[in-house]
Order: sequence, then C-alpha cells, then structure tokens
Amino acid sequence: ANINGINAWANGDNNFKGEFNLGSGDDGSARVNLGAAGLKNMESDSVSINLGAGTLGSYADWSIAASSETALGVFINLTSTQQGTTIDTLDSKDNVTAHTVTFMNGLSGNGKLVKTAGTLVLNGVAHEGFTGSVVLEEGDLIIKDETVIGGGKLLIGRGHTVALEKQLGTPGYYMLTANSTLGVFGNGGEVATLDASQVIFGGGTLSFD
Repeated sequence: ANINGINAWANGDNNFKGEFNLGSGDDGSARVNLGAAGLKNMESDSVSINLGAGTLGSYADWSIAASSETALGVFINLTSTQQGTTIDTLDSKDNVTAHTVTFMNGLSGNGKLVKTAGTLVLNGVAHEGFTGSVVLEEGDLIIKDETVIGGGKLLIGRGHTVALEKQLGTPGYYMLTANSTLGVFGNGGEVATLDASQVIFGGGTLSFD
C-alpha cells in the first residue's frame, strides 16, 4: 500500500486519535510505503503505533513525530521478535532513490527493527522497559545517542557504520548502559563501525559474532 501520510490530529473534537498497526507480532508480510506527510501528531494516550512483521517503505523522505519537539510522543512499539520490522527507504516507485526516514518518537517493546536500504535516523528516547533490537543490515543508520537504544541491543552488520549525531563537529561518545548490548554480526573480514569518539562501559555487554 502507498499512503502519503497519517495525521493523528482529530480536528473535529480537538484531540489526538488513531492507531497504526503493521503486521501482528511475527505473523505478517505487509508492506506500507509512506510519502512526505509521514506519521504526524503521534501523541496522547489515544494514539498508538505497533510495528510487527512487515516492511515500512517510502516514496519520499518522511518522519514519525509528535506535534512539536516539546510534546510527549507515543512510543513506537516493536512486537516482532523473530522476523522483525524492516525499514527499507529505497524509493518504492523508481527503486533507485534512497530516502531518509526519521523517528522522533522513542522505541518500546521487545521486538526487532531491521534497517536495510536508504537512511534511518533515530532521534527518540527509548522507553525504560525497551528490550528489543535495532539491527543494521544495509544502508545508513544515524542515532542521536545511546538513549535511542536504552536497555535494548544495537547490532551492526560487518561492512556498515552506525553514525552518532555529531556535537561541535566531532562524534559524541556512546555509553553502554546497564542491560544494553552493542554487537557485531556477519561473515567475512569487513569491519563494522560505530562512529563515536569512544565507547564508555556502564554495565552493558559488548558482543562479537
């Protein structure tokens, strides 16, 4: 399905309402391609985002965001622990243009977010109970800092780079906090890179497969 975007602001009664569900846990193969409008005004207890087995694609740059930077956005609940939710931002129409998708809202749940083609930017703060995984298989992944992952796992495929948003022109440090994991996976001799000035251990796990 191609959808230009979804706006959770119910103008008729001045409230935020709506539910966006992709797949159901590990059962599903649906693909939804979003346009420039993305998912807007994703906030309040009457709005939910649940990502299960399936693919979120794009035919333009888009984002998931609340009504403003200071508004408390709903968490993006990851529900697929096996297959995961694939983020493929290669243009669904021309199969050439690599778009950028930005999540301003934080992650929750115990599922898996799998990044393939294009660019994904994660700027939200994970829920304190998040135990899921963010997996970079292809393309580019940019994260604000370790709060994006919280107590979950950041897994980098060999030959790929996770970039931290730079502060004052230099990469920031990455704090490996308690219960969190920073890992590398894949075959071959290629290098997986976390573009940080340093990794600081705060009780987490560093894993190499």
